[in-house]
Amino acid sequence: MTIPLGKFIEPKPSAFSTPFRTLYDAIWEAETRFDLLFRREKGPVHVWAANRVRFYYELAQKLGIYTPQQQHTPAAQEHASLKLNSLFPVDAYIQTGALGLAAANRMRPYGCIYTEQYVRRLLEKGRGILLVHDQPEALVQHPRLQVITSRQLASLRSEAKDRLPKLRDVRIDKASADYWAEVDAFFRERLGLPLLDQARVEQLILQHRQALTVNEMLFGRIQPKCFILMTHYFRAPQIEAAQKAGVRVIDYQHGINSRYHLGYGFPHLQPTHRKIPYFPDEFWSWGDLWTDTDWFPHACCDPRPLGHYQAGDLTSQTYRQPAFQRTLLLATSWAMQKQFRGVARRLAELLSDWHILIKLHPRESEDAYADIAESFPNVSVVAGTTDIFETSRSADIVASICSSALFDVLMNGCKVIVINAPSVEYAEDFVQRFDVPILQPDASNIRDCIARCGTQNIRLDKVFAQPNDDYLDIALDSITSPSPHNTFRLPPTTAPVSTRLNGRLQRYAKSLSFGGFAAAAKRLSMPARRNQSLSHENAEASEAFRNETLIALKAAMEAQDSGRIGQLIIDLVRSGTTSRKYRTSFISAMWAVEQDSKRAARALLRGYIAVIPQHELAYNLPLYEHAVRLGVGSRFADRFNIRLRSHSRIWRSASALFAQTSHIAGRMCETVETLAASCDAEWLDSRVSQKDQRGLFMNLKQRLNAGEPFAMIRLGDGEVYGFSPDYVKETSLSHDRELRELVWWGSAQDASLRNRLCSEFISSLQSADYLGVPSPFRLLRDIPSSLADLRRPIDNWHRTVRAHFVLLTELSRLHRSGELDMARRQLVDERCHQPLFTQSLTRELLAERSHSVCISCFSKKQLNAALGIELFHDQVLLPPHQKVLDLVEESEIRTIPAPELIDTLYEQIDQVVRPGSTVLVAGGFVGKLLIARARAAGGMVLDIGASADYWIGRETRGKYDFSDYRRERTHTASSGQPSMGVTDAL
Repeated sequence: MTIPLGKFIEPKPSAFSTPFRTLYDAIWEAETRFDLLFRREKGPVHVWAANRVRFYYELAQKLGIYTPQQQHTPAAQEHASLKLNSLFPVDAYIQTGALGLAAANRMRPYGCIYTEQYVRRLLEKGRGILLVHDQPEALVQHPRLQVITSRQLASLRSEAKDRLPKLRDVRIDKASADYWAEVDAFFRERLGLPLLDQARVEQLILQHRQALTVNEMLFGRIQPKCFILMTHYFRAPQIEAAQKAGVRVIDYQHGINSRYHLGYGFPHLQPTHRKIPYFPDEFWSWGDLWTDTDWFPHACCDPRPLGHYQAGDLTSQTYRQPAFQRTLLLATSWAMQKQFRGVARRLAELLSDWHILIKLHPRESEDAYADIAESFPNVSVVAGTTDIFETSRSADIVASICSSALFDVLMNGCKVIVINAPSVEYAEDFVQRFDVPILQPDASNIRDCIARCGTQNIRLDKVFAQPNDDYLDIALDSITSPSPHNTFRLPPTTAPVSTRLNGRLQRYAKSLSFGGFAAAAKRLSMPARRNQSLSHENAEASEAFRNETLIALKAAMEAQDSGRIGQLIIDLVRSGTTSRKYRTSFISAMWAVEQDSKRAARALLRGYIAVIPQHELAYNLPLYEHAVRLGVGSRFADRFNIRLRSHSRIWRSASALFAQTSHIAGRMCETVETLAASCDAEWLDSRVSQKDQRGLFMNLKQRLNAGEPFAMIRLGDGEVYGFSPDYVKETSLSHDRELRELVWWGSAQDASLRNRLCSEFISSLQSADYLGVPSPFRLLRDIPSSLADLRRPIDNWHRTVRAHFVLLTELSRLHRSGELDMARRQLVDERCHQPLFTQSLTRELLAERSHSVCISCFSKKQLNAALGIELFHDQVLLPPHQKVLDLVEESEIRTIPAPELIDTLYEQIDQVVRPGSTVLVAGGFVGKLLIARARAAGGMVLDIGASADYWIGRETRGKYDFSDYRRERTHTASSGQPSMGVTDAL
């Protein structure tokens, strides 16, 4: 058999000359030459990918470079066989590292030390957990925690006996046998060792298929939303079963990662865009150091740098200065006991004036080092069950080979030394980056290493990501958030779609009685011939029909042909086109129909709501705002059997719907609810309620008549520019800020100026008497289309979704810390300027003001002309936003970014604003800072945002925004009379 040779990508040279490098090179070259990782056999089973680390250990032991010491440990208690029907559905399935030998010593409350934080936090959040742990009697009991042992898990095979494939069913063909013979010949030639023959390949396939069947049964029973595990590279059947079930798989860091760790390192494959079989969907690391893009397969996995599980408690402590009281701690490893014994003995001999602490690995027995402790009075042995943090508090220096203890002890301010022994290459990146001293196997250079430790300065934040509870909560919420498919439950029905639609739509057609909708009503009474072509057997024709209809729909919208729009919407509804792909076009069309006839729009929306499939409600939630305005909002809840409490405030119903889409959404709604409950008054229904619009308008008018200084500041997704959340990567923050700067000001800003803007922005929030935040209606509009993103790290979310979450989270932080006291503030929808500051309402608001100032890129002459009355007496001219650059008058500041003029703008405000002045600000992000300045000067300041653009005639926002302004303009044009706007309707 001829096998094509792949190109072997030579990894970077190693800083260490260890026997392992020859083995790594052989494995990487074989994987490149034979494409081993992606080779599939019967099942299909990726034999090599499922057993990669196992093969590595086998070869290393045969070569004599890996000799783990098996220690005697007490036998685990016997537990009753597991019956599948004894388990119940959970949110998270966790495979802890506390199994077998390790469980005997790791008597943590919920498993090993790295698992414990996730179990505790999930239980605190009310999540149900199935935990695999071999010492369940040592656990803290909890009503939402189910515990099974690895032996019980294996016992499921007996229950699945009839379903498991037989050995005789697994036979690979001649081509596969020849392939694996070539692989075996390669390792015989390179290493002088056999590895795989046909019989073993078939046995591995059988074992994998058996384990896969068992785990498919398990996942089908417990239905978890996530599978969290340690050492994923030994659990291929579980991972495959999880991924087949649509369950997100998360592995978390428990030791050192590097290019040489065959569970995570693929330096010869980078860059690759192929999904490595049985690789987790996410990896929760201590920091970016452990997921270097040169070897970690980012194309397969989303890394989340969550910090160290205990760093949150220890980073606040003061780093102690090296006392050098001559205590050296040797952190051992059960797999390298022979090497550690040699080093321990030499250190005891060479450092007779030092105290040597030997901290055992949890799998080791104290007997392994008893002879050394007896021979040297300066040696003490510490049991493996002792916490490394407690032990290292009394040590000045810690030495190890590749133990995670090297990094744990950094949180206690210890200095570290790496021992040059087999597997030390795992620590290579750490050693090279921080110039860590390397101790020779005979410890001959120990004095030099100690001297170098005197100047060692490895800060914790250089090894670990900054630990943050909010970031961890985001990660836990995202992986256990309910999918839209499971949230909204549709009553079962067996009626054909076409039959249900035909009857309902014929009834709704009777109410379509104006203009072109008469033809649409007649069309509904015709036989549903279209539906016959939309069967599963003719999916291609179905897709073609929908695409043609969408093209026609867009043309009808551009022509503002309401009758044609109605016909096409009916066609799409009858064809079952309600999915996310077509949602945007449908909402656009509904908005166009609504502008022409609310009666027709109400009828169409009723018909559409009636046929939304169960799994697509979340993607259609942006229609809820239209439904509320049209008086059919309750149909969303009724259609999907969702009970909404009777709320006097409409936005709370929107919040209840939105919160059910994911736990992240729920947290955002909780923040809005908390702010609303804490403030003096709230007006969050202003976009859907004329009562709220009028109430807020009259409230502002009274404040203006009172003459006391006040300020309104509205915070949208753009204002997230002013925050620096520590749970978002700096690279993502910088990228988002630079994009916004280019859109706003045409160029990226200097870092020092950017920092100043952000600092002054936070201070400006203290001046807000009216604070605008995104209402649940705004969240419903922007986020449902990106629900899938919420299951990924926050840095991978859509920029707008991330902005809304960060904005609300940071406001919540300010509120909790007392920096933003809501008791004296009123909460408004950040889009309240759309219905409030139409031309007619602005004239009414400012008509009796003695002194008004405009702060905008448009001159007071332009704005007064647009409003049809001399309202503004003074102005502060701003550089224009890029969207309106062609509309502003020529000026010397026309092309200068606004941030560069901030001090000049402050001076101008101080000159023109006086106590009692009414100030209208349309200045974007910089405008928030100017609002605070104007209020400090005694002004009554209102944030009108893009309203000024619409006065001038430029529609700079989305087609659904400023609908009141558009309606007012249409009415004025058709009647030839000035419009009184919303106030007349109210």
